[in-house]
Amino acid sequence: MAQINQKLLDKIKKRLGVSTSRVYVVINEAARRHSLPADVAALVVARDEGIAITRFATPEDWILIRGVHSSAATPAAAAPLAPAPATPRPGRRISREKREPKKKGNKVWVVYGRDEARRDAVFTFLRALGLHPIEWTSALAATKKGSPHVSEVIETGFDDAVATVVLFTPDDEARLKKKFLKPTDKDDERNLTGQPRQNVLFEAGMAFGKQPDKTILVEVGTLRPISDIVGRHTVRLTNAMSTRQQFVVKLKAVGCPVDDTGTDWHTKGDFS
Repeated sequence: MAQINQKLLDKIKKRLGVSTSRVYVVINEAARRHSLPADVAALVVARDEGIAITRFATPEDWILIRGVHSSAATPAAAAPLAPAPATPRPGRRISREKREPKKKGNKVWVVYGRDEARRDAVFTFLRALGLHPIEWTSALAATKKGSPHVSEVIETGFDDAVATVVLFTPDDEARLKKKFLKPTDKDDERNLTGQPRQNVLFEAGMAFGKQPDKTILVEVGTLRPISDIVGRHTVRLTNAMSTRQQFVVKLKAVGCPVDDTGTDWHTKGDFS
């Protein structure tokens, strides 16, 4: 069994305001409830308590926790073994609602690759709807650090936005190696086919791990199928009005204060 990262353990302990033994009880309960290894369950507990886990989680960890939805509170932490004190400790936040600030405003975090023209088109479209797409330099400044890690900038973008839009464009070309091909594999496995940049795929996983209900997937162009998102509804954006309306519906559904009373959004942004 993989060992739980000590720094992560200390963060959970500090956030919950309990002893080390109590932290292990909380983690073990999460492991049992979600059928996860203890080290991955610790990541779920930390995430649910509002702790940034990007630097602690591996790509394999993200795959495991992606389908685990955040709980309103950590059950084991809410029911301690010893009698709870009559009053909460000064400064201790006892509910997830109080701990996590409600996201307000009109900011949208956009994940994109090398296709700057399509990135600009999405930004233009969002602005025509009265929304404010966060630029990279703005997220960089929002970390309030001189030399933040890239993951910290991305986390800041997630935290400051009402929603995340992941823009899939066929910036790379890929195919399966011949020695791994099976007779049933389709042409997209045999021939070079467009796919999103690897950083976009990774950040899409981060977005789903952190806020699956606030993440919108948008495709522009022809892409290789991504097996892990087959069955999820994505907006296949073109200049057609019907696809633009789909995008607007998704933005409203996740809580964006969309202003679609005008008509600029009907044509702003070129998705041909």
